[in-house]
Amino acid sequence: MTATAVLVHPLLTVPPALALVAGLVWYWLRVGHRWRRTPRRGVRRLSIALIVVSLPPVVRGLSFSDPDREGIEWAVTWAVATMLIFAVVMIGALDAMLTYRVHRREYDEALRRARQELTQATDGHRGADMPPREPAP
Repeated sequence: MTATAVLVHPLLTVPPALALVAGLVWYWLRVGHRWRRTPRRGVRRLSIALIVVSLPPVVRGLSFSDPDREGIEWAVTWAVATMLIFAVVMIGALDAMLTYRVHRREYDEALRRARQELTQATDGHRGADMPPREPAP
């Protein structure tokens, strides 16, 4: 196989893929900090792992597999790469849903605390002739 028989020269795909893997390793370590919640940590690490696994088929399909000479092998390579990338997108959607739920729960808790503080503050200033307010559900 010559370099002209492929879609993209390996010098244009391999170094960026290796740099991406290095960045993903750094992010993997960063995601492991204690301040990150456990469910989101697992989902993000799964997406990182899938991205790393999907890089070799993408690089192979772009730079090392010739669609004219290895038609079926090239198609299988791209099918695997496409499925892995789709899985990454689905894991990203799951991460977005988890993040929304976490922030929604925090927002509801902040509203509950603010309502409670406001009720306590206003109950102290109510007149003696008014009965105390019942707590909100």
